[in-house]
Amino acid sequence: MLVGVIVTKEDVIKAVGAYTETVKDRLVKDRYKFFGMFFGGAKAIPSLKWANGGDIKEAVDAKMLEVLGPKDERDVIVKKVCCLGLLGDRKLVPRVDGTRSQGNTFGRIKDTGRREPKRRILCP
Repeated sequence: MLVGVIVTKEDVIKAVGAYTETVKDRLVKDRYKFFGMFFGGAKAIPSLKWANGGDIKEAVDAKMLEVLGPKDERDVIVKKVCCLGLLGDRKLVPRVDGTRSQGNTFGRIKDTGRREPKRRILCP
């Protein structure tokens, strides 16, 4: 903290409230997925340069809860998991080490005797 500069919790709450009004449309649209950018923007407010980061986080959390309410099914992030059913016409073939791989993409050995790097299969 800089000598002579005091930023109170009330100052932080006021600044975060003013910042919320500027990004409210995006906050309502993206909901809790916008938290990182919202928090980063709040920390970048010039008047909060010397404020306690914990106070800023508390103010941001409280403002998001006030505007959006608690998290619900719209805020759940679904991670895609690739499974063997998505391989299509590609076949699993045995590797040199006895395990199975798909086609010639995994574990193919070149003439040099070194293994090629593994290539990842992206899920659609």
